[in-house]
Amino acid sequence: MNLAHCILLTLPALASGAPASQVNPSTASAVSLSERPSARLRAGATARGMAGFVENKGQWPEEVLFYASYGGVEATLTREALIFREAPQFVDPEARSTERPEVRPPGPPLILRLPAGSEKVTASGVAPGPTLHHFLKAAGFGRNALGFDHVVYRGVQPGLDLRVRMGDVGFAYDLLVEPGAQLEDFYFDVDGTVGVDTNLSQRLRLDVAGSSVEQRIGACWQETKAGKRQAVDCSFRMINAHDDGLRFGFQAPGWDRTLPLVLDPTVIYSTYLGGSPSEFFKEIAVDSKGSAFLLARSITGTPTTPGAFQTSSASAFADIWVGKLSHDGSQLEWATFLGGTDSQIEGDVLVDTDGSVVVLGTTWSNDFPTTPGALQTVTNSPGLGEITVSRLDPTGSSGATGFRVE
Repeated sequence: MNLAHCILLTLPALASGAPASQVNPSTASAVSLSERPSARLRAGATARGMAGFVENKGQWPEEVLFYASYGGVEATLTREALIFREAPQFVDPEARSTERPEVRPPGPPLILRLPAGSEKVTASGVAPGPTLHHFLKAAGFGRNALGFDHVVYRGVQPGLDLRVRMGDVGFAYDLLVEPGAQLEDFYFDVDGTVGVDTNLSQRLRLDVAGSSVEQRIGACWQETKAGKRQAVDCSFRMINAHDDGLRFGFQAPGWDRTLPLVLDPTVIYSTYLGGSPSEFFKEIAVDSKGSAFLLARSITGTPTTPGAFQTSSASAFADIWVGKLSHDGSQLEWATFLGGTDSQIEGDVLVDTDGSVVVLGTTWSNDFPTTPGALQTVTNSPGLGEITVSRLDPTGSSGATGFRVE
């Protein structure tokens, strides 16, 4: 095999012993001849992103097994978790050639923790690429790191392997299930999830610390003894949800357990939504077309859309913010504030079958916007917290809003 060589200089490396949520090779202070390590690796890009899944030869904390960057998302694979996060982006793309361009920091990670006992699992790179990567860091030199087409975690559960790869639209993972294995015993724990929607059985939409992430089952099949693929119905399965996150698994009721089974979910998108000093996302709902309705608390700068019910914040403290995100996460279709001059706190968001949106909240504002004809248009508790109920039309431009009748 003819091998090309890529030399990277990183100063310094991350300290070992960091928790999984902080293990991210690209966050080390780093330079190569001109760019960050992840950007420099992309110089050797293949059709599937950069250099594949690059193995750890001592250039990163020992918890990291492989690292990859693809489609604006970084993947860090450890023995206990798959960690995905948006790659750092230049705030001004034209400024990337300047000496110190402003870089928007990465968003919160999506951490998929493997089942208990996975620390004993073997993870191996498969199909190495033609490039060797060398990393010079403060503590020494990481030599001869290969990039692989995909990574396989073997024996995550008895009779079940996990394959991580680069799909057509983002990172993907496959569950490779042997005949007779217990698919229902496999699960992922997700850290920091505050919103979840599984109305669409083959889609799982999560709101993780303000970033909306969708996972989708692209295909599911069993392989016959003649070597032919047969489609099998399969879906996500919610196991439990709690304050710190949730646990989900999979089900395939039509699977013939005498045959091997393959499921291949894909991480579809993760995006920022914000702009103020701080936002706190609370709830998410999804309609039949896959559009996401997000509910948040905001201070002044969160984007709204022209013609929305309330395009600017009236409060110097906090307002309710609600917005509709397109099914693929590429467009904010509409967004509006809901609030008066004092504080508001978001409660819940629901989507009706006609596309209208119902928003519950609490306000301390005597001038919370209400509409003529609402059941109660004036607060009964001036200066004190009172529940509000608002119904917005499918475009977010008009609606009915008022106080709850005590």
